[in-house]
Amino acid sequence: GQHTHMSLSYMTAEGLCEGRTDLITGKTVEISNMGKRFSGDYYLTEITYSIRPSEGFLTAFTARRNATNG
Repeated sequence: GQHTHMSLSYMTAEGLCEGRTDLITGKTVEISNMGKRFSGDYYLTEITYSIRPSEGFLTAFTARRNATNG
């Protein structure tokens, strides 16, 4: 018989933005202006809040999504 093998691959993104307490692990966010291949909805997997004297309140995030062809 014929066997089909499927593997899931993910794209990950890391970013830093002005402090946003509404960004929480498990939430889905839209990343835009990154071209057709990289723009889209991402699942937040890690959030870190920080306060820097020169930049103020910041939110760093790590997110992932299913890789797509194209």
